Amino acid sequence: MPTDTIIDESGVRARIKHVRTISGLTQAELGSKIGLSREMVCQIEDGARKPKVSILVSMGYLFGIDENWLLTGEGEMGPNWEDREEVSTIGAEILHLVKTSPKEVGENVLSLLKSMKRARYESAR
Repeated sequence: MPTDTIIDESGVRARIKHVRTISGLTQAELGSKIGLSREMVCQIEDGARKPKVSILVSMGYLFGIDENWLLTGEGEMGPNWEDREEVSTIGAEILHLVKTSPKEVGENVLSLLKSMKRARYESAR
């Protein structure tokens, strides 16, 4: 399917909004990330405009979401999306602890997180 083809799937708008809200983004923030104005995102979510497939591809890449799920609702949203809300909450708690702890403790936590990220990246290669 060409990336500039207009689609008209009934649940696409709801899935776009779901991804945006789970990600904690405003319409303006999502628009900024995918090259649209806040007004355009609002119109897509409200059904006044139909999203182009290229928008779904951008969102899939940006959020690690299966484009087919965005388009059809079939299959899984993407890896670990079911846990994303919980992970976001835990991340906020860690950030709060780092900011409110003594400097040395915060630096140790950040160092540990960087090491974990590096190890994950290396194991994925």
